[in-house]
Amino acid sequence: MTLNDILVNALQQLDRGHDTMTLDIWRDKLTRFVNDGLFDLAAALKPSITDRVLVEDGHFDLDDLSHRYMKVLRVEDEEGRIYGFRYGRGLGRIELRSKTPLNGVYVYVTYRPVINDLRSPTDVPELPEVMHPLLVSYTVGRERMSGEVGLQRGGGPHLALYEQGKNTIVRQLCPEERFHIENKW
Repeated sequence: MTLNDILVNALQQLDRGHDTMTLDIWRDKLTRFVNDGLFDLAAALKPSITDRVLVEDGHFDLDDLSHRYMKVLRVEDEEGRIYGFRYGRGLGRIELRSKTPLNGVYVYVTYRPVINDLRSPTDVPELPEVMHPLLVSYTVGRERMSGEVGLQRGGGPHLALYEQGKNTIVRQLCPEERFHIENKW
């Protein structure tokens, strides 16, 4: 779903119409709610990306990653060896710990990306598609909660549906997490 699809569905559920003029009136406020829901879903799902980057002189630049990063989780080479790492001198650099000098070698970097705000009507959330309808429920719930006192009760069911859907999907997509320390440097 695009941002526009999410907004149109939310306006339909709010019985406010979804013509161009109505959409323009509500776009800013509802987009803020959509982005709040997007960040909440990302915090629950904890998505990760693995990129292949080139190591030179024992380090690589974080600018070489395909997305902005929130946290580097793991670095391993093409043979599956895991490397300790630390943030190098200056921001934007990761130094690898290795007994042999690493130069001209590719490694796989697993990291948590920063989820981008939705701004343009054609923007699509960077989360699994199964989570997109939850953004509609969240947006409707938030809008109802921010309205008149008599209408605020109407937000509860939408937010409960959102929470239930979020918990179900996260359990399906993220089987039981096991915690262990990978980077011992």
